[in-house]
Amino acid sequence: MKINLRIQIVTLGLLSVLLIACSQSHENENEINSKNQVKQDNAVELLNLGDISSFIAERRLIKTANFKLEVNNLSESTFNIEKFTSSLGGTVLKSDIRTEVINRKKQKLNREQALDIIQFEMHNKMILSVPAYLFDSLLNNINALETFIHQRNIIAEDVRWNMLSEFKTQKRTVKQQERLDKLTKQSVNNEVNLQSVEKSFAYEKMGDDADINLMKMNDQIEHSLIFLDLIQPTSQKQNLVQNIEIPGIAFHQQAGFALNNGLEMLKDLVVFLLRYWNIWLIALLGFYAYKKLI
Repeated sequence: MKINLRIQIVTLGLLSVLLIACSQSHENENEINSKNQVKQDNAVELLNLGDISSFIAERRLIKTANFKLEVNNLSESTFNIEKFTSSLGGTVLKSDIRTEVINRKKQKLNREQALDIIQFEMHNKMILSVPAYLFDSLLNNINALETFIHQRNIIAEDVRWNMLSEFKTQKRTVKQQERLDKLTKQSVNNEVNLQSVEKSFAYEKMGDDADINLMKMNDQIEHSLIFLDLIQPTSQKQNLVQNIEIPGIAFHQQAGFALNNGLEMLKDLVVFLLRYWNIWLIALLGFYAYKKLI
């Protein structure tokens, strides 16, 4: 009884240690993900606050991946990828499954049934968007499904200088607009005022474009894109169907098939006899000796 009690206590202790370790690992992972998310969200905020030195101190990466992979079962692989992407908080932007029939024929089995034989290839072009800090998790899930790699291209582009350039452009256009507004108010010349308004509109558009580009790059930093081309190699599927489309075989065709079958049987018989020629030779010699003795 004491030994059993000790075993139970040790088992409970080990289980407790494992549960605590798993819990800490999960908390650490969430903490890392949360920190990464904060870094990405603060990119535009740092620029707006004018904290340029803090902004350029860290890389602002846009991550993209291009895959062309073969899988055993395209439908099942597509479902798994879509499900896993959604579980990560990502979005399936495109999933386009297409089947190309290479060859299709019907083979008559009897008067009522025929075999529909289809050779085909399947393709699916997918575009996936996933939070950047979970980019590697989705890649690992995709890699586990592939049976052959045609292309695997991963790019991480640092766009902090592009973002800084757009931010500076935006600030310059705002200042230029303020100068034009001031000149327009001071001028009494209608023609000059009209030109100032047109220039002001052009600068305003330039500033808006810079602002949109800045937000677009910030979104691309936060959400990585994966372009995926899945291929299921040539496969064959057989279906049992009713024999309603295959016409009856004509008499001369049946006669030809019968002759061919007869020739094949004759060939098989000759091959069978030749395969055991030594036995037939011994039997023939024995029969000849028997006749002589008699």
